[in-house]
Amino acid sequence: MPATTQMIDQLIVSLADPQARERSLTGGKAASLAALLQAGFAVPDGVVVTTTAYRQMLPQLVQSKAADWQQVLVLPECFAAQIEQQIGAVLPAPPCPERLFAVRSSATAEDAAAASYAGVFSSFLNVPCKALVPNIVQCWQAGLADVVTHYQHTRLPDLQTEAAQMAVIVQPMVQGYAAGVAFTVDPVTQDRQRLVIALNRGGAQAVVAGTVPASVLSLWREGRQLRDVPPHTGPLPHAALWHLGTLLLEVEAFFGQPVDVEWSWDGQQFWLLQARPITHLAAPAQGGRVVWSGTNLQEILPGVPTPATWSTIAYGLGSAMRHLFEQYGYTWSSDEPPVRTIWGRGYLNLSRLSDAAWHLFGVDPQHLTETLGGGHLDALPPYAPATLRDRLRHARNVLRFAIQCSAAVARSERDFAAVVAWSVARRAELREPLDGPRLVALIQRVQRSSARFMQLYLLILLGGIGSYAFLRRIVQRYTNLDAGSINALMMGLGDVPSVTMSRHLIRLATVATSDPDTSAWLERGDWHNWQAQLADSPLAHELAAFLAQYGQRVTSISELELAHPRWREDPASIFETLRNLSHTPPASGMLTAPDIAQRQRSEQALVAALPLLWRGPVWLLLREAQRYTRLREVAKHHLLHIIGVGRDILVRAGHSLTHQEALAHPDDIFYLELDQMIDGLQHITNDLTGQVQQARLRQARYRQFEPADVFVGDVPCYTSQPLHQHGDGLLLRGVASSPGRVTGQARVLRDPAEGSALKPGEILVCLPLIAPGYRSFLERVVWWLR
Repeated sequence: MPATTQMIDQLIVSLADPQARERSLTGGKAASLAALLQAGFAVPDGVVVTTTAYRQMLPQLVQSKAADWQQVLVLPECFAAQIEQQIGAVLPAPPCPERLFAVRSSATAEDAAAASYAGVFSSFLNVPCKALVPNIVQCWQAGLADVVTHYQHTRLPDLQTEAAQMAVIVQPMVQGYAAGVAFTVDPVTQDRQRLVIALNRGGAQAVVAGTVPASVLSLWREGRQLRDVPPHTGPLPHAALWHLGTLLLEVEAFFGQPVDVEWSWDGQQFWLLQARPITHLAAPAQGGRVVWSGTNLQEILPGVPTPATWSTIAYGLGSAMRHLFEQYGYTWSSDEPPVRTIWGRGYLNLSRLSDAAWHLFGVDPQHLTETLGGGHLDALPPYAPATLRDRLRHARNVLRFAIQCSAAVARSERDFAAVVAWSVARRAELREPLDGPRLVALIQRVQRSSARFMQLYLLILLGGIGSYAFLRRIVQRYTNLDAGSINALMMGLGDVPSVTMSRHLIRLATVATSDPDTSAWLERGDWHNWQAQLADSPLAHELAAFLAQYGQRVTSISELELAHPRWREDPASIFETLRNLSHTPPASGMLTAPDIAQRQRSEQALVAALPLLWRGPVWLLLREAQRYTRLREVAKHHLLHIIGVGRDILVRAGHSLTHQEALAHPDDIFYLELDQMIDGLQHITNDLTGQVQQARLRQARYRQFEPADVFVGDVPCYTSQPLHQHGDGLLLRGVASSPGRVTGQARVLRDPAEGSALKPGEILVCLPLIAPGYRSFLERVVWWLR
């Protein structure tokens, strides 16, 4: 029966279509490629001639086989034309006649975990457009060949019917500089710590078929991290090998099991041509499953940090965590780092943290994970009840830790002042001529300084977590107050940098509007030549004082990101905030007497609800928790001094490497890890440009994912879909300002300048809250509500 035009629309799907992930429709190979493509991996786009088309042509195929394939199988003319038209729609340029394609089979049982059908079906490369239809027919015919029947009888006798369903993938050819096949487990020895890569110049098909000699390399891994990449003089540079190894581990994590991957490299990017499970592997040895949480860490370092930022923060935070627990005799295994990245985002090792907290302080692992944002996790191992000796050790360590935290608080003002003095001294050094060795010394000094300050920050953070957790347990035991009511007593404490910064901004706005020339300049919005425009104006002196105190900050959801210019470099966002403030009712930026009285009444009500015996201790504990909360904000403000100096040093190093033609642009420095840039400054490596290119590609891919907040085990369950639209709105994730559930229209404000778009009844979502002007904007929201 001839195919109709209406039926044709259901016979071909794009790899980008969600339907393409359905194995029953597109076969195993195409479904895997579609899932990878839609998850953000680099896969050549294309179309799939579905199993529906195959079933419609099956009677003619069987008849053709019965005639020993002597009968020429002719497709309906409208169907053949539609295939070419669909390919042209998905791949519009260059025109179809000038393109070459790969035409490959994709049976529904192919590339499955039980059997891969490797080498059984047909593939055709460098196919011109006019030969697409005949090659599609040959792929169909290959599905009925005797070799397929024999394979099914010996491997999967129960899947004969399923295997007979054949789809065909049509993709543009990738003109690879190098290509090959890779295994995330040694296919011969089944060594799970070894990745095996076979590669050669040109296309992957010759390597897979074994028709050309290939270079075979081994990369070593530790869990989800590459450990070693051998030096290699073949078609792939050393940095590209690192990137390929990392990509293979990501593909394995995506599928949740070891994989066999065909790939091609065009000189800049790796393309995935096929990915399938490795069949017939022995079961891995069962061990403890590591729990990773990104909730708490991603509040201070959200999104996908650049390699320079992560290597700085990870070194400082990891060193501080190891140092803290080793003081108490806890040995942290070198093969389980305190922090790591998963698809570019930072995660804390909850398994080791909970183990250390239990053995050293007797902290219930579930209470710790709930405090750190992991929620209740059944994956954490149960611990035996503490003995009397354990309890005495816990009490001794808790007392020692409390004294240590109190000492850190007592010296915090001195340490904060030392950080400011240190940053002034380092900026003075940056005004001098600096060669490579001096820049290396400055980078290493930032590493050491960040690690030392992280020890103070960690003590303040953990001291606050401990006092707050104890406070919450007592209050919830004896009262009906929920966690939100207790959290409210930790907010709006007044004298913290974010509040004082808002006061200064309000003062700047007042000074700017008092001068007609400055006010008119702000309204024009052309702030490129601001130094000359503001010279001798009333705002100039006030702005200089503001930048001296807050110039290390930045309008961004991630102030710790080194790649973001600081306010002292580009104050344009400050000027925009001042202009917005001048258009709205005045705000003081300070807590009013009614606000203070309301807080005092809430605190008194909390204490009065407790048994008499607990009122005094809880009052002191509340004050202690509030002090830690305030100090945490102050500590983060001073950590930004170190980050700001680190950025200044890296910018200087970027200009130096660009002058040496080791980098294409100074900003490329942020896409190198600290060790990589040090090697470049010491002339140990000359492939910085390739490392930057690979890092940028990884960043672009990572940003498309929305990984889970908590991962359990060596193979985390990644979310396979990127951020996407749900109905009429965007899926949002973040931290709520108060407990409860609300349904309605959300208004996302990415900057205070968008505040006028907020309408009554809308749910306010601010990104980011730390941007200048948000506090005064929220005050105006309250003013409007009143």
